[in-house]
Amino acid sequence: ENFLEGGFEQYPISWRGDGKYFATMSVCGSNLSRKLKIWDRDSGALLASSEEKAFAGAVLEWMPSGAKIAAVYDRKAENECPSIVFFERNGLERSKFSVGEGINAKVKFLKWNCSSDLLAGVVECENYDAIKIWYFSNNH
Repeated sequence: ENFLEGGFEQYPISWRGDGKYFATMSVCGSNLSRKLKIWDRDSGALLASSEEKAFAGAVLEWMPSGAKIAAVYDRKAENECPSIVFFERNGLERSKFSVGEGINAKVKFLKWNCSSDLLAGVVECENYDAIKIWYFSNNH
């Protein structure tokens, strides 16, 4: 019952395209840092996890091709706007980039297209909401 009071949006789950693995985001300790965790569907075993980081909210999206998992870092402590960050299946950070909006911007949603070359995001800014689409070529 207490779990449900927080709402499921605080506990995202994203499946890899082939359904063999899934990723979750979990809160760690009282400072609200989070860890990305990767699980095996069949055994339920935890396969990997990221380091504790200041993830922004519970945005999590696994690329349909299975190559990357996208999440969002909160960078207010660095006086920066949020960053989209990519992880490998082994929980290691691969790359990241800034969303290019103000420090108080919030990424509310991420979604890959079916060919894994476009990532769309809804970014809530102070005076407007933006839909951003990023194009990926050759893992860049």
